[in-house]
Amino acid sequence: MRPGVLAETLSLSESQVRPNLTLALALTLTLTLTLTLTQVLTLDKEMEVGVALLRRNLLRLLHVGEFCKEAAFKDPCVSYVLKDVICSYCNDCRDLDVCRDVSLQQRQWRCGVPACQQPYDVAAIEHALVQVLFGILSTGLGPGQGCV
Repeated sequence: MRPGVLAETLSLSESQVRPNLTLALALTLTLTLTLTLTQVLTLDKEMEVGVALLRRNLLRLLHVGEFCKEAAFKDPCVSYVLKDVICSYCNDCRDLDVCRDVSLQQRQWRCGVPACQQPYDVAAIEHALVQVLFGILSTGLGPGQGCV
């Protein structure tokens, strides 16, 4: 991606975009908007072929290859996966996405094995989450560093 591509495509000078918004950032924002809109439009299966053609043409206008890593859609939603949660009943080991899992949001903290369905030890999961948070905070505030 060349920073001047957006200016050439839209015939804008750097001062016309915004004084504190560089052309590289404007290109990144335009690419993000393009990828997000085409991702949403592909949810309609009847429009899938047309949206693929639209995406290809928009990426070509932005001088981004269709199969480049920059052209891959990245989900902007926040998520956190708690690794290796073990069911105390059947010893099944799973990774729980605590932000996106619908059953966890409905407070149904149960084992994912259909034959088991026993409730997880919520206190142990909460303890594991607190330990992860403590680890993040302790690495951020090492010796000689403090709150500003």
